[in-house]
Amino acid sequence: MQEEVIISVSDFVANTSYLTWDTLVVIGFVILVCGYGYTLGKDFIVPFLVSIYIAGFVMLFVPYVAWLASLIETDQGIASIIVFLAIFLIIFFILKTNGFFEPYVVPTGFELGTISIAISGLMLVIVTSFMSAEMVASFSPAIRLLFVGDIQTTIWALLPVGVLLLIRGDT
Repeated sequence: MQEEVIISVSDFVANTSYLTWDTLVVIGFVILVCGYGYTLGKDFIVPFLVSIYIAGFVMLFVPYVAWLASLIETDQGIASIIVFLAIFLIIFFILKTNGFFEPYVVPTGFELGTISIAISGLMLVIVTSFMSAEMVASFSPAIRLLFVGDIQTTIWALLPVGVLLLIRGDT
């Protein structure tokens, strides 16, 4: 019995097709956001979420943001991701220090993990929307199934708000 388990685990580890580079990036990103949510971000989940929506809105509908991305001498998709993250961080720190989003309900335990995964998915959908078609085509089928497409974008855009509405948390 133990030998069968060891053989199956070694076969899984030896076959690296399970964990492609994009799958590892997604797993790392989810772990990073969940780690932030469980440690420092419990009180700042709402400003974090609002900052993502505002930064995504700015990237889509403000025409001069494309000009900022053209100043960065790299691939247009990577430049757009850098500008999105910069706008996100600026808005997040403004909202965090503003005090407008004082935490009336602080998510705990399972709720915090659920909202962190929903926020991770939203950020990944926004970031993949800035990538070139060639880069998106190089993703594994599972990642494309989860994060690429109109239906996936709609689901991940609405999921954090839906989860936030269901959170009871501590008052």
